Amino acid sequence: ATGAEVRTTFLGILDGKDAFFGADLLGGNDDSIRDVFAKDDDGTHFSDTRTGAPLLSPLHNELALHATALSQWQRRNQYCSVCGGPTELIHGGTCMKCTSCGAMSWPRQDPSMIAAITSRDGDSILLAHSQRHPPRLHTVLAGFIEAG
Repeated sequence: ATGAEVRTTFLGILDGKDAFFGADLLGGNDDSIRDVFAKDDDGTHFSDTRTGAPLLSPLHNELALHATALSQWQRRNQYCSVCGGPTELIHGGTCMKCTSCGAMSWPRQDPSMIAAITSRDGDSILLAHSQRHPPRLHTVLAGFIEAG
């Protein structure tokens, strides 16, 4: 109905029993994908994880960001960096293998940092507000570490 291909990626197993998967909807358009979620009566909605994830519970935030990172990596690595051949997903979507030369690749691991700057007495903390966040949402300072 959405005209979108669904690509699923294994995210892990929680408490040894519940398997979690991310679903990336490829193709279609935002309106047709939103229509699918609008039919759910449980309050489900379509949202950008960069803005919406901080509003989720810690577990759901982690799952959403993990799924988003893997989906973006999969979209950007459809061709082998060694020979240019097409790649295919293996290992539940967490590894790409070239169908021509057999080279394998995995998502990057970017070093990052997060800092809580507190007052000497520990009663206050410095928070920042990003323009991409909803009003009144403030976060601690975070960023990526440059290599070298």
